[in-house]
Amino acid sequence: LVLFALEMKAQMAEELASSSSYDEIVVVSSFTFVLALLYLSIVIVTSFQIIRIIWNRHRLLSYQFLFLALSWAWALARSAFFMFSNDLNSATYLSLYWSPFILQFATFSLLVVFFASIVHKKSWKGRTRTVTGAIFIIVNLIFALLITVYIVLYLENDPNDEPEWLSSAAQIIPATIFLVLILILGVYGTFVFKLMSNKDKNMIPFHLRGASNKTILVTTAVLVVIFTSRSLYDCGSAGV
Repeated sequence: LVLFALEMKAQMAEELASSSSYDEIVVVSSFTFVLALLYLSIVIVTSFQIIRIIWNRHRLLSYQFLFLALSWAWALARSAFFMFSNDLNSATYLSLYWSPFILQFATFSLLVVFFASIVHKKSWKGRTRTVTGAIFIIVNLIFALLITVYIVLYLENDPNDEPEWLSSAAQIIPATIFLVLILILGVYGTFVFKLMSNKDKNMIPFHLRGASNKTILVTTAVLVVIFTSRSLYDCGSAGV
């Protein structure tokens, strides 16, 4: 939840950045510096966990390792953006700003794949895993391509005279795709909750120390609410 609360704070910092008074600029600069340190702390924590996995020779091709790797890259890109945003050229600035969205989308879609592997456990080792994996790769490539196209189009136009349709598309398209993804996550979260009510212990998907089934699913529900709200907010900001 810390990761996603920071995303909401980052949105606030971006809105405050349009302020013109000296006092407000100082506040924004201090706020972004704090954000950079918080993101950097996430980089350190995830780095420690990744090193532990490698040191103990656990499987690298696992949901846990991939999730940690994506979270590490996402937090690193965010911390770099808030630390150096005032010293970057347009292309680097846009790349550092938008790349965390791609990584975040990959992280959420990986969580959907994980839940799907639990729901479709009996048929997962067959065609279901192959099809789901292919969809995961294709959807993430499409999302990354859309972000890349926007960056290219933005750089080809005058930054002070960005077309209204381009600005709206930059908010609506990611918000819509994220909304669909989050709703799918919510649906699979519901299926996993139903599996948890099964008395057969083999059906219980989580066996994590310090994290009960209820805690994990409540966290998933909170994430669904947070990002559904943010998607609707982005669409509203674009005038939809």
